[in-house]
Amino acid sequence: MSERIGLVGAGAMGGAPKALIGELTLTAGGAAQDVDKAHKVLRHVATNYTHLGPSGAGQTTKLFNQVLCGLGFLAVAEATQLALDAGVDAEKIPQALKGGRADSALLQEYLPRFAAKDYRRTGRIDNMVKDLNAVNDLARQTGTSMPMTALRGEIHRMLTAAGLGGGGSGRRHGIFRRGRKGGWRMITRFALFEGTIKPGQTDAFRAAVKDRLVPLWSRFPGNTDVRVMFSEARDEGAPEFPLILAISYPDKNVMNDALESDARHQSKDVTGQIVAEFFDGRIHHHVTERHDYGG
Repeated sequence: MSERIGLVGAGAMGGAPKALIGELTLTAGGAAQDVDKAHKVLRHVATNYTHLGPSGAGQTTKLFNQVLCGLGFLAVAEATQLALDAGVDAEKIPQALKGGRADSALLQEYLPRFAAKDYRRTGRIDNMVKDLNAVNDLARQTGTSMPMTALRGEIHRMLTAAGLGGGGSGRRHGIFRRGRKGGWRMITRFALFEGTIKPGQTDAFRAAVKDRLVPLWSRFPGNTDVRVMFSEARDEGAPEFPLILAISYPDKNVMNDALESDARHQSKDVTGQIVAEFFDGRIHHHVTERHDYGG
């Protein structure tokens, strides 16, 4: 006896924060009976579950969400910087506008964060680029004119081309903060592991860094980018750096707060364990400020 297999496609909204607490928004596409069956499982991770139509309708609806969120993020970023430049207490604006036509979940959550330079990552700019490309494809297919979305796509591609694609929503505010100062800037703190990996332990060392340290480094509050670089070659006679860690921040104050965080203290303990097991040498740190002067 053959058994029918139903297929349900769903767009997911809310990101990792909502997924962790089971409050995703899901837009489902597929046959009604299949969507109902899938809800019995998906209700454990989603508080908002809507059947939009046949297969593909759910994913298409997710694109509408990205159009509205992307434009909304940029609007909140611009408004935040205007308030700061005008000398207004930006952190009071969400309460002041609450219930008005400009109020939104984005305003309430992100304007205070942008004002406080809290750039903890809740998503990735380069993921938004992927979604915007899909929006543009759909717009071309339907003959829909979307000038504001096209401009937003160029801004996100600009951020990605500048090496900021791994950053989150804070990068949208960062372009307005740094744009008025003249030139791109960011603070990057490097941890240089100078020495050698114990014989035969290279793979184990790299796996330990990836599995045990990268999750902790990624949790440093306010970071905009975490890069882990393993050595592949060096000049003859040059010192050996089996590992270089680079964590970027919007400014030194955010970096200093991150260095006092629980995630940083946990990472120091784990680093000590991994160094003792796999590494002979020393670790030293350097802080740099990035300046981009290209035309």
